[in-house]
Amino acid sequence: MNERTALKIVGVVLTAFLITVIAIGTDRVSAFFSTLGLSGHDHSHSPVTPPADSADAHAHHGDAAIQITVWSDRFEIFLEHPPLVVDTPTEFVTHVTDLVTLEPRKAGPVTFMLKHGSGEDITHEETAPAKDGIYIPALAFPETGDWIVSIIITLEDEAHVIELPPSKVYASAHDAAHGPAPKQPEGFGFLKEQQWKVPTKVEPVRKRNMSGRDVLAVSESALTEQNGTPIVYVQTGGETFQKRQPETGIRADGFVQILSGLSEGEYVVTQGVLALAAAERMDEEDHQHPHTGHTHDDQTGHIHDEAQPGQDVLSRFDVELQAAGPGVLELQTKLAGEVKLNADRVAHIVPQVSGKVREVLKSVGDRVHTGEAMAWIESATLGQAKIDYLSKFAEISCCTIELARAQEVHDNATHLLEALASSPSLENLSQMDWGPMGKVRSDLISAYAELQYAEAAFERERRLFDKKITSGDEFQKAESALKKAEALYHATRDRVAFEVQHDLLEATRAQQIRELDVAGAERNLYVLGLTASDVQTLQTMTTPPVDGQGAVVCSDPNCPTCVKARADAAREAAALESEHSHSESEHICTDPSCTDCAEHADNHHVEEQVTDPVRANERLAWYPLRAPFDGTVISKHLSLGESVKDDADVFIIADLSTVWVDFRVHQRDLPTIMPGQKVIVDCGQNQAEGVITYIAPVVGDDTRTALARVVLSNPSGCLRPGTFVSGTVAIDRTRTAMVIERSAIQYIEDQPCVFVYDGHAFDKRNVTLGRTDGKRIEITEGLQPGENVVTKNAFRIKAEMEKSKTALSGHGHVH
Repeated sequence: MNERTALKIVGVVLTAFLITVIAIGTDRVSAFFSTLGLSGHDHSHSPVTPPADSADAHAHHGDAAIQITVWSDRFEIFLEHPPLVVDTPTEFVTHVTDLVTLEPRKAGPVTFMLKHGSGEDITHEETAPAKDGIYIPALAFPETGDWIVSIIITLEDEAHVIELPPSKVYASAHDAAHGPAPKQPEGFGFLKEQQWKVPTKVEPVRKRNMSGRDVLAVSESALTEQNGTPIVYVQTGGETFQKRQPETGIRADGFVQILSGLSEGEYVVTQGVLALAAAERMDEEDHQHPHTGHTHDDQTGHIHDEAQPGQDVLSRFDVELQAAGPGVLELQTKLAGEVKLNADRVAHIVPQVSGKVREVLKSVGDRVHTGEAMAWIESATLGQAKIDYLSKFAEISCCTIELARAQEVHDNATHLLEALASSPSLENLSQMDWGPMGKVRSDLISAYAELQYAEAAFERERRLFDKKITSGDEFQKAESALKKAEALYHATRDRVAFEVQHDLLEATRAQQIRELDVAGAERNLYVLGLTASDVQTLQTMTTPPVDGQGAVVCSDPNCPTCVKARADAAREAAALESEHSHSESEHICTDPSCTDCAEHADNHHVEEQVTDPVRANERLAWYPLRAPFDGTVISKHLSLGESVKDDADVFIIADLSTVWVDFRVHQRDLPTIMPGQKVIVDCGQNQAEGVITYIAPVVGDDTRTALARVVLSNPSGCLRPGTFVSGTVAIDRTRTAMVIERSAIQYIEDQPCVFVYDGHAFDKRNVTLGRTDGKRIEITEGLQPGENVVTKNAFRIKAEMEKSKTALSGHGHVH
């Protein structure tokens, strides 16, 4: 069966229902509507005003009342008040409906803020509703003119502000009485109390994309049919509705296109449509038969039919009826429990090393954030470890390391050896700058010069010997000198190459050892509780200066490269200081939003904190106790100047955004309690919902109970660890043949009974009770399906019956 067919069937049923009404009279139908809390009368326009002490004292101000309906994204406000007169307290009957739950606001404050021009705002807070959903503040306006009234409702830590249209305040009651009559919404009435019972939901007509184009559309649930014609009900005011017959188009995804009959932004009923249809039909009947036995009840101002004698009793005793029939019981069990800290989010802060407390920054109840320092401890052990680290770290700085010099000597010597291999002239060797290499240069060049001299002497003797000018003895001496010079030169080359390589290797090995020492000293700092950030801060005390590219600038006064770099850095610093100077002779910037000056000040402050040697040395042995996560300090056991040991539990931090609720489950209930079940936790005025995440596998020897744990979110902090709470667990859903509200059950002579209303009189029925879920109860014997049972104020019927010892008639008389 499709949705259109279903709507047609609903229309047929309503038509048949109307025929039945005509056939049997409205007395029994009214009894049916009274079970829903529906009267069908337009109370919003009734000139009858109930007395202030009646149950309906919140009711309406009559035809002269100004009615306002405003919607926000979360609330609907329906407000009534008479014309406003200056300095005259006026009741604003304000109905507050939650558009998500469709229920009245039953608790909590509502603030009314009054604004007139540029004057000071006037606020008035109603701490609680006069009755469910209805706030009745008495507001006074000290000046005439147009006032803006805003309503502020706080829900789930969010303030919802609903602004009303301007309200005109008159100078006198005479002016107010002769002012323009307030425009009343057109349609039939359906009280807010009735809308809340159904419940009724309205939604605005909006444009939606259907079949690739934007069209006006409403939810299909808003449409019903009468005589084959689609109809909708439009809310023209908070308690006033109109029937419309729109022309519809295509249907898709639960929505139907509106071709005509509705305008964008109008509010249509999408839930509780049948209740509106019934109320509209009864309103039509009232207009068709305005003088057929209706009388006013002087106590309530409601209209009653003389043909319905039972209605008088229903009103007099303020009873409600429910048709007995099949229903679902949500069987539950109650558990007792206690709110506890989430043990997974509790931290015990213990000092890494013994020391003396120098600063205490946090106390019990303070909020802390991850990494935030809570206290500072001075430790001699840590101070010595820092000194050891600093001394080792200083050894590998650019100004104390030998590796760079050894590498330079090695590179220069290698370059010279490569140049000597090409047999350059001594003149060329002396003209070239080979860089620093100590005595290596003199040894090599001396050996090379001796070789050059020996080669020249040998060539001269050889030419003279060939010409028979010199003797063979002289030639042999020159040849021997050449061989010695060659041997000495090659030996010098080998020795220099070996020495510079050896020196480089030794310097590298020494550097590696120093680096290992530094790494070991750094790990020791981590063991003592420091972080990587702390170590980096500590390194700034020995870190050599760097240039603009981050390269280390050597502080050796004999290093020409470093001297030049320091001069360049000094010039850049002087230029920067000149650019940002705030000396007395220059203009001092007073603009708090100047980003350049703000950045300069921040950098100066940071530099002062880090590089001030006096302060750095004073706090060298200090270390912080930091928070491991966001939380709240719930315990503190240290004070300024106190000596603490490395096993002292000085702080306890807990993250209270989540808590555990530990329930005790009796062994008889364990078969029905399982992980994943929902639990409603009742903690005083608040309720929270969670699921069982853990059930202990062992039952306690003494209590014969097992632990069941629920993890609850606690953003507002209202769940305080140590608080005893109760929990309700839904253990089963079962359908039964006969269910009524538990409030209907009364006991006469220790026998459970209910009171059945047949439209004229109440009849006591003894019943046999079955299972119950706390709100509803199963009836196994004593009732028939469809019988109307008193569910509200049944005790009043019982009291009247016991006085007369007989049945109570529909006239309210005892027979």
